[in-house]
Amino acid sequence: MAPPLITGVPLREAVARIGSRRYWEELCPYLHIDNKGLSTKRKLSKGERVRVKQELVEEGYSKVGGCELLDMSHVELLRRGIEDLVAEGWPPTFIGLYDECWQAVGAMQNNLKQVTDGRNSCNFDVVAWHVDPSKGQHGFSPHRDRQPEDWVPRGLPHDVEATFVKDEEGNLVAKYVTCWLALTEASPDNSCLNFVPAPHDPGYYQGDVEEQDPMERVFSCRKEAYQHIRSVPLSPGGCTFHTHRIIHWGSAAKPNAASRPRISLSCAFSTSDFEKAYVLKEEARSFSQFDFDLRLALCAGQMINYGDRFLNELGPHVLRVYHRVFSSLSHLFSDELFSLDYFPCCDEVRRYQAEIGNKYVQLASSVQDKMEEDINATAKKPGEEDEDEDEDEDEDILDSALDSILSAKVKGMKGFVDDFEDIYGHADFPADRKEMQRKQRKQLPAKFFGRVSRIRGILKGQGSKKKRGGKRGD
Repeated sequence: MAPPLITGVPLREAVARIGSRRYWEELCPYLHIDNKGLSTKRKLSKGERVRVKQELVEEGYSKVGGCELLDMSHVELLRRGIEDLVAEGWPPTFIGLYDECWQAVGAMQNNLKQVTDGRNSCNFDVVAWHVDPSKGQHGFSPHRDRQPEDWVPRGLPHDVEATFVKDEEGNLVAKYVTCWLALTEASPDNSCLNFVPAPHDPGYYQGDVEEQDPMERVFSCRKEAYQHIRSVPLSPGGCTFHTHRIIHWGSAAKPNAASRPRISLSCAFSTSDFEKAYVLKEEARSFSQFDFDLRLALCAGQMINYGDRFLNELGPHVLRVYHRVFSSLSHLFSDELFSLDYFPCCDEVRRYQAEIGNKYVQLASSVQDKMEEDINATAKKPGEEDEDEDEDEDEDILDSALDSILSAKVKGMKGFVDDFEDIYGHADFPADRKEMQRKQRKQLPAKFFGRVSRIRGILKGQGSKKKRGGKRGD
């Protein structure tokens, strides 16, 4: 369900509507957007902190019982907020517009810092979930949160053990840890997290091998390996902490289960030398001055970042709105740069902006037919004001996204659209940046832009051959 607020509305008006602080305050009047009360003194006991750290080191994950981090009243506010957001067609992650979300993240951070000797801080990779058994929904399939392809382009060594740091006792403490907070009961019936403990995963420290799927590697040797899977049901307010290397997934909800939807909130915490925070402002990183516009841009960016998971729910129009919102404030996000070790002649590229640009083009390519219909449907009628300007801004946004990807590809970053490497091998990059860009522009349309050329044509008012006679721009 697309949000009725922006459904069938021209892009510019939709962006204005989603940017109305008053709308969000009226949608969830029991929540706040005023940066008040964004701290919590609730802490795990010393014994609990020792246990959590030991289990993270030995197993790769740890479970904390209900309401150890937050009061039940706080948990209920977050649950209610997400339910009301979903009822209006908004993604659960838009709970990040409200103070109560960041108070919860602050509680996670306060406790995790005690576990990681103060090293890991919130990097603003915040996502909320609403898994409804009645709709056959499920969490992510088995995965690791970070692989070498995520950290090597930032200049870090390929060695997996380098993503851990030794503490005073010689324990390997992960540089990246996620906290997953249950806001309702999380059970096998309505989806809970499952883990393969580190001791039973040969790729946890050694790294995975290209010739074999990590799950196949874990379970192919003997049947008994399946017995090591750990399902972790949680009561409301309970949470798990898990490292970036542990294989984990959300189980599929039981069809037609009588249980209520599983609602949860997750946030990642990393060391600055491994992965810097998405957000630039130091005040925001401490949650003391995290203003509404920045929250809105982050929520929009995260929906694009995780868009392949929510593509059916997003739709082309909502996708365009989210990208417009993020693009308008992208300068507020991380200045972390990709490594220049690959191509010293190239300009440095901001990580988060490049990731969002890449995801946007990939998602747009997946829904290009629907996007064409949407653009034609929401275009202003001939004679209405601002039509050309709105059209030009659409084109500028997509150009910006494509430029981000081109720059990242030049720098050798993996995970971006693959066709580029078919055109230029790494050894063929010219030394002169401008000449290189000129050649890119000349040769890319044959392959790289093949995935998005129709979209660019639509945004320019050309449309496809099938709908070339459309009224947009006429």
